Amino acid sequence: SEFAEYGTAGHTLGEMCLTQELPAKTFKGEILNRSEHFPDGFEVDDEMIDAVQTYVDYCNQLPDDGRMIEEKMEDGRLIEEKVDFSEWVPEGFGTADFIAIDDDILGKRTIQVVDLKMGKGVKVNAENNPQGMLYALGCLDRFVADPEDVVRIAIVQPRLDHISEWEITVKELLEWAVKVVKKKAGEAWAGIMKFSPGEKQCRFCKASATCKALAEQSLQTAMDIFTDIPTRGDLKQIH
Repeated sequence: SEFAEYGTAGHTLGEMCLTQELPAKTFKGEILNRSEHFPDGFEVDDEMIDAVQTYVDYCNQLPDDGRMIEEKMEDGRLIEEKVDFSEWVPEGFGTADFIAIDDDILGKRTIQVVDLKMGKGVKVNAENNPQGMLYALGCLDRFVADPEDVVRIAIVQPRLDHISEWEITVKELLEWAVKVVKKKAGEAWAGIMKFSPGEKQCRFCKASATCKALAEQSLQTAMDIFTDIPTRGDLKQIH
């Protein structure tokens, strides 16, 4: 959709700003994310600049002096990085917008996972956010994490003037991964999970067009509506 493609353009601008250490206004007028369906792409205008700069400023103020194992993580940050959580979800992976790792003077580590949302229709909160939690799981195979280390998930949604933050310990995150994620993912992979389609959970699902459970629910909803239509005799009486 146009909204999704605009969001991709915003993420591209954010990556350019963070990797090149430049403000968003530097790229004003550039065209981003040209595609087959949107050959003209999306211009970096004032609205996109303001939104992305809010995200960039948030990321840049985070401490990120963690001691990384991988050479590319020496400065304690990752930008638009693929993360793998297939240990808990078969073939599970995603792209984290921004990750910052910080070790304080007492040796306590904070893993910050930041997600940029360019939408302005639905407000997204960080608390118990599955996407952020899964991305945090995908970071844990990169270094040795203590159970008491902190994972802080942040949702930055600048076009709604909304920033949401939430913390969970590594221990709690792993318990969720084992007790909830791995169990449900295994059932889904085996085809034995009972799906519960609905407006909230299906709104942005890429599989909604071919989802059998959603199709069955939609058919049932339509049948219920037609069942409630008055019969011909009832209509005559109403007339």
